Amino acid sequence: MSRRFNLHIRDEILFWFIVVSIIPIITLFSINYFFEKNQFKSQAKDNLELILNEKISKIEHQIEDIEKSSKLIASFPDMVIGFLKHKDNFEQNNHLVSDDEKLNKILNNFIDKDKFYDIFFIDMDGNIVYSLKKESDLGTNLLTGIYKNTNLASVYKDAKILLNTKISSFEYYEPSDAHAAFVAHPIYNEDKIIGVIAIQLAKNRLSKIFDDQKG
Repeated sequence: MSRRFNLHIRDEILFWFIVVSIIPIITLFSINYFFEKNQFKSQAKDNLELILNEKISKIEHQIEDIEKSSKLIASFPDMVIGFLKHKDNFEQNNHLVSDDEKLNKILNNFIDKDKFYDIFFIDMDGNIVYSLKKESDLGTNLLTGIYKNTNLASVYKDAKILLNTKISSFEYYEPSDAHAAFVAHPIYNEDKIIGVIAIQLAKNRLSKIFDDQKG
């Protein structure tokens, strides 16, 4: 055989030897890569679920606290007295709304303590007879007025019909020019429902939990 032929055979054998040697290495590398990739994905998913569950737990605790506060506010004697006073005033004075410094002080105490935005008195006919902020919704009717399709109107109707605490979703609320959620609870006088007290949550009350980028 010629020297040239021998070199060709040697190069071909060397080539196939390298190919045969590389294939297991590539195979092992690929298996290891996909294994580590899937393991990383699984760990990342577990971490995200842990963070999500932690945030959900925080929100659930926040909601429980808000529900307790709304029940306390609705049962507070001065609130019942203030509600009756302004409901009667609204009916007797052609739906005109008056201010009340004493009631404002009581409402401000609740707002400062629980970080709420506003508190509303709503009678059985759907009239907002009093609120602390006195925005454009004050004096309007949640059943027939311009705000009848808002989340405040929805949560008011649910609380009045179901006789229980109800919480709305976060939606844009025009009178406050911001997204807002509301909590509504029936208010009673001598075991008879006389209306609904609604609380407007401060826009950062729950959203700050999701603004936390930890994790």
